[in-house]
Order: sequence, then C-alpha cells, then structure tokens
Amino acid sequence: MEKRSSAQIKIVDINAMRTRLSQTAVLLFYILSLSAYSSAQTVDQKTIEPTQPKELQPKPVLSSDIPLKPKAKDISALARGKSPKEVAKLFFALDLSGDRITNNNAQILKLTNWERALPWDLYVVVEKWGIKSEKIKEDRAVVEAQFELAGRVIKSEYLLREPHIEELELLFQLNKKKNQWEIVSDQSPPHVARGNLPGNIKELSIEKEESAPQKGGGAGAHQ
Repeated sequence: MEKRSSAQIKIVDINAMRTRLSQTAVLLFYILSLSAYSSAQTVDQKTIEPTQPKELQPKPVLSSDIPLKPKAKDISALARGKSPKEVAKLFFALDLSGDRITNNNAQILKLTNWERALPWDLYVVVEKWGIKSEKIKEDRAVVEAQFELAGRVIKSEYLLREPHIEELELLFQLNKKKNQWEIVSDQSPPHVARGNLPGNIKELSIEKEESAPQKGGGAGAHQ
C-alpha cells in the first residue's frame, strides 16, 4: 500500500507540475501578444497622425493685421464671382478703415442690399479681427467674423474701454444678375480699427467683469 501511495503521489506531483507549466506558458503568451499589439498601435498612430508642418497647422482666427482699403473705383468688380468669405473681407477692409463713420459709404453699399447707410455716433474699436467660418447653402450664405474689441466710441468723441470678444454674423444672398454675393444683414455699428480712429477721440475707462463672447449682427439701436 505504501509503494502504491508513493506512486500515486508522484503522478499527482507530475500532473500539478504540468498544470503550472501550462498556466505559465499561457500567461507568457498573453504578455508577449499584448506587448506586440501595443507596439503595432504605436506605429499605426505615428503613421496615421503625423506631426503637421507649421505651414499646414491651423492659423488662429484673430489677427492684428488690418487689411488695406481697396483702391478700386468700383469695388463690385472685385467682388464679382468671389466667395461670401472674400466679399466679407472686402466689406471689413472698408469698414475697418472708417468709411462708415466718415459717410464714405458708396463702396460699402455696392457690397450690400442696403438702400442707404445709417448714420452712427456710436461705433466699436477693433484691436484684432478674423473670419471664423463660412457656410453656403444654395443661394444663401453665412460668414462669421470674430473681433477683439478695445471698447466703443460714444458721441463720436469718447472711447469707452470695454475689452471683450465679439462674434458677428453676416448674412449673404447671391445676386444672380450681378454674379455677386451681397450682404443682406441688418446694419450693425461700424467696426473701426484702433489705428484709424479720428484724432479727437478722448479715452475713458470703466471696470467691467470679463464675459463670454458677445453675438453681433443684429440691427441694434443706433444713436
């Protein structure tokens, strides 16, 4: 009986050893497979998501570069056949130069369906600006611009400092006869670049808490 029991114990020990070896082999295989998968994922990620060159990286929306005022006698010739985004750039080139606060509205009216430009003695002062987006659907379009404002001029004399970010939407409709996108938004206060302010402006300042970007583009109450 003792010899038989001893033989049985040896068989049990061998079976236990085989079980442990099998478990170790499975665990080792799992570790090696996981390591290989992680390496493959890293290679794939590098392949799919390469670092973009600087010239291809998205540019910030806001820029302190103020566009030069177009010198063309008829700005419609520049706007004809251009995208809403490009027409918006022409519009803001004129507006930022101060055309609407000096009643030099002839060129601006050619980019809009406005019958006349409203008189304003309140307007906003722009530090930076940029075109944020353009959406076109058939013969309608929306261009969203963003501005970093220094404040607003009131009574055409005082600059009230109220730094904040403003988002302004311009609505467009395609004038098929002219082959030109026209601005059909209600008139908003003029947006004048700080460097183009009249020399008689006196600066004031008030304390104001920072707030979320303000939406523009409505008719607004002109004073």
